[in-house]
Amino acid sequence: MTTPSQKQMYYEALRKAAECDKLFQEFVMDGLTREELEACIAKRPEVWSRYERWLPLLPPTQNSGGLHDTRAKPKKRKRGMM
Repeated sequence: MTTPSQKQMYYEALRKAAECDKLFQEFVMDGLTREELEACIAKRPEVWSRYERWLPLLPPTQNSGGLHDTRAKPKKRKRGMM
């Protein structure tokens, strides 16, 4: 078997990264929670840390009590002068 060229290795790595992203999207659609992603990042940071920016977007587990809820809160409207 011949050694793949650098270009072939690049596109193979790109394909594998795209497969990981697609799988992560499936996890999100299936209800991945913030705590589950945090646990994955803690266990295998070399694989999961690339999805760290998703943490504020994921829902907390229902038993978390809201202590770790970092989602943006809706801003209160200021009453304007009439």
